[in-house]
Amino acid sequence: MDRKDKVVTEEKDRELEESKIKEALTRCGYPKWAFKKVQEPSKPKVIDQSQTTKSRGFVCLPYKQGLSEKTRRIFKKHGYQANFKPHKMLRYHLVHSKDKRDTKTTADCVYEIPYLGCPKSYISETSRLFGTRMKEHKTESDLASEKPYTRAQGKTVEAL
Repeated sequence: MDRKDKVVTEEKDRELEESKIKEALTRCGYPKWAFKKVQEPSKPKVIDQSQTTKSRGFVCLPYKQGLSEKTRRIFKKHGYQANFKPHKMLRYHLVHSKDKRDTKTTADCVYEIPYLGCPKSYISETSRLFGTRMKEHKTESDLASEKPYTRAQGKTVEAL
């Protein structure tokens, strides 16, 4: 409604502009009471100084739905202002400061290979590319499957 007062200079044109604005806003779904509320001057809020208390300090906590509102009331009761921040911001989902590395191209690493059907595992360190070392392990594993030999036992297994 400020548009009709600031843009239009003639009184007759103001009334015409107001009717066009109301018609457009009605088509957009605004209720009639909203027009009356805008046209009435707003009353300034009177703050009672006796009810306002100075905060003893503030607390910044991660936001947790349902719990944060109750926590804020408790802190307010004791004279503290509680502020909440999201534990995961949109930035964390959109921005990745480091590119993820492919594990096959990683060198100088420690790795673990679990044995199938056995609670033990093989842990080792390599200065070469991890992908190259894994190929060697698979080749060795394929050769070992041809003969009944287990590295965990360190001996040839008797055929049943």
